[in-house]
Amino acid sequence: MTGKVLLVRDVDRLKPEVLPAFESMIRRLARESVLCVCTAVLPLQSATRTELGAALRRLRDEGLVHHASLRPRSRTQTHALVTAMLGALPEDALVDRLWHLTRGWPAVVVAVVETLRDSGAIMAVDRHAYVAGTTASMDRYDRRELVYAVSRMGEAVWRVAKAIALLSPMGAAAPRLVADALGLTEPEVLDLLGKLKDAGLLHGRPADRSWRFRIPLVAAALRNKLGPFERRWLAQVAVTAVWRGEVTGVDRFHLADLLVLAGRMVDPARACEELVTCADEVAHSDATRAVQWIRAAVDLAADRFQQASLLYKHAMTCALYGTGHLAVETSTKLLHSFRAEIGRDANDLLVPSCFVYISAMHATGNIEALRSTADGESELLPESEAERAAARSLAYLLLNDWRKSFEMIELIHRSSQAGQVLRWLKHITPYVRLYLGVTDGFHNDVVEVRGAVQSAEASPIDLISACSGLVLLGDIAQSDALLVESGTEATTLRIPVQAVRCFYRGEFDRALELTRRHVAMNPHQGCDADMSLALQQAALVQLLGGKLMRARELLDTAYSHRPSLPHVLAIPQGMYEMTFGNLHEARSILLDALDTADEDAVVLHTEATWAALADVDHELGRTDQFPVYLEKIEKIAGQLATETAEVHRLRTRALVHGDRKIASQAIELAKRRGQPVELALVMMRLAKQDLATRDHVHEVYELLGDFKALLARAWVRGLFRARGLAVPGRQATLVENEHLLAVLTAEGLSNKQIATVLLVSEKSVEGRLSRLFSRAGYKSRVELAAAMLGGQLEL
Repeated sequence: MTGKVLLVRDVDRLKPEVLPAFESMIRRLARESVLCVCTAVLPLQSATRTELGAALRRLRDEGLVHHASLRPRSRTQTHALVTAMLGALPEDALVDRLWHLTRGWPAVVVAVVETLRDSGAIMAVDRHAYVAGTTASMDRYDRRELVYAVSRMGEAVWRVAKAIALLSPMGAAAPRLVADALGLTEPEVLDLLGKLKDAGLLHGRPADRSWRFRIPLVAAALRNKLGPFERRWLAQVAVTAVWRGEVTGVDRFHLADLLVLAGRMVDPARACEELVTCADEVAHSDATRAVQWIRAAVDLAADRFQQASLLYKHAMTCALYGTGHLAVETSTKLLHSFRAEIGRDANDLLVPSCFVYISAMHATGNIEALRSTADGESELLPESEAERAAARSLAYLLLNDWRKSFEMIELIHRSSQAGQVLRWLKHITPYVRLYLGVTDGFHNDVVEVRGAVQSAEASPIDLISACSGLVLLGDIAQSDALLVESGTEATTLRIPVQAVRCFYRGEFDRALELTRRHVAMNPHQGCDADMSLALQQAALVQLLGGKLMRARELLDTAYSHRPSLPHVLAIPQGMYEMTFGNLHEARSILLDALDTADEDAVVLHTEATWAALADVDHELGRTDQFPVYLEKIEKIAGQLATETAEVHRLRTRALVHGDRKIASQAIELAKRRGQPVELALVMMRLAKQDLATRDHVHEVYELLGDFKALLARAWVRGLFRARGLAVPGRQATLVENEHLLAVLTAEGLSNKQIATVLLVSEKSVEGRLSRLFSRAGYKSRVELAAAMLGGQLEL
């Protein structure tokens, strides 16, 4: 054997007359010890099927051919392939869409993923991968090799292939519509489709006379090859046939896609109405299409006033569902070119349009434009003083400048136009006051909403605002009660609010997924109060589970997004430093965060940060500032009047006075609130401060087991040993310790860091790691990390 290899691609395309020469060549190469690797696409084309099949059988009988079929991968195998490529777990929607478009053919999957990754379309958050924006971007993947086979089959086949790629969802009517559009007869079209089928590119189903491409991504690539007029003409033919009743049973949403392409080649009034109706139906589930349909409807509007209304609808939809750059573009156009049409005497959309523009600036990270607007320098601001103040108030709010935001609101109250403008600030003012520690106005609003719910008169916006504010204050019970009483689904809340709610309810997998996905879908958006809390909780859950680097990455993400409440993030950041024994660094982080909150006049959730500072000082043996901390917390608790603040007041008071009775009151209140992370942290800290009973230590150990907090459980086992108590479940503990060691190793921690975290010697870690690698069969930390990521490690 010489080691020479010859590759011959696409032998299925060989013409019958050259097959004898091909067969002879294989025999000659075999005598010369040259390995020949041939590729063929199945099914074989009819023109060469008989002759090529016979030639291969003769060669196989002579022992010169070894046949291997490369089959597409299953969805599960596709998931594993993408995970290995990205080094992160792909979201289900990404894998589902990939598998749908590629049908699992590895080469196509690899090409698509590489293209998306290299273009920055895939974003990883907490070692989970998402398509940033929308999975629809995969449909626009366009590579020549996907359509190469079709392009070689002649101009007639090429034209029909492009047309059927667009019109195949029309079912049995598709061939006739293609014929009408291309000026062919239906038998001619069917003959050309047969050639595509014979080449293995198309599947035809006789039962319903429908056609589809074997690899859907080929259809997408062919659609991308259609010229502008081709698209419009094909769409016009199809839409006209449906509207005339000549074609029935067509999916309404596919018809809406065709209306976008057809434009004014069909009745614009009817098309506009149908596009808006369909957009309203799918906005929550398929915002990408909804945005496209509304934008198309704008171009079909009857006059500038209808255009303005539809542009506002488009900007709002973009802002609500994470398409920030489009929201900026559309709202700018509204404020610049449609000023008269959105004024109070017309659509009364001037202030709302400003709000969309400001929110979009924030979402896209354009802080310079946001600051210019807040300072009243933007030419897009309204002329009226009260309306300008309303817009500036929102801009200051998004810049985390609560005091100036409140000053703008007070300016409006003094204006003669207050009554006309304050309604736009109805859902902003309570939040500004909440940040500043004034909750009475918000609680009054909640009472009003509850009354409106009972009389079936509650507005959805008022209800969502009240529920979101209650979640922000940590009052999940009252928020859930409002949702139940009103028959409102929690999914109507903003994604960060849903995430915080799930964290507080102990639904950690759901909460983490919501948080990760929101960050990936809104890579430039700021980190508002709800998102600050969601990322805080996510970091705490990962920390307690031993996923320390992932917690650190989540915190870095939060800080890079300009958090509204940085002091709530200081709590897990300080906890992270304490885990590595950096107590003084943790203290500095908490003090800096509290100084920032004081400078910004923010009160909301600062009591928890003061309580965390007291915990660090207790570890350091510094008690001189305890009375100051307690005074601060008691003042804040009095201002906020929330159960969250009361829990921290009680546990800090117990620490300062060494009072176990007060500690028990704090634990009982935390139990009634039913928030697992809060309860676990309160009980752990009080137990470490020797203020919790033996029963409380057992309780927190079981609680931490319920949500797989491996590292926290290891810490509590240390408390058991310090108190001379037996650790429950010796065998289970050994397995759990090994699992925790694997987690810390997969996180990339060195032996020295692991020893610090587990409070053991570095030599002990080396021995335990050696046993783990030997038993699990892995040769390196990289292999172990990959197995952990893919869920393949069995301990």
